[in-house]
Amino acid sequence: MPILYRLTVPRKKNVSSLIPGLRLRKAMEKGLEIIGPAALQGIFEDLERRGVRLESEAACSTDQINGILREIFGEDASRLMMTRIYRHLDSD
Repeated sequence: MPILYRLTVPRKKNVSSLIPGLRLRKAMEKGLEIIGPAALQGIFEDLERRGVRLESEAACSTDQINGILREIFGEDASRLMMTRIYRHLDSD
């Protein structure tokens, strides 16, 4: 019987983190490079349509990004994506 592992999104103090848009974009580009440039560009365009500006130093909420990714990809995929994004945010 296979062992299933549950991925968890790292949380700090159980509040949404506000990250400068350009820093978040860089972490997303590195963390989500596995999906390819066309899919990543589609995500960026969808985020922008929903009011998330990743081209500026304006702060973006990680909870807002997570919510949008969850709407697009579902719970499991968004959890994996956010884990990869957080990993690159922490390495900067």
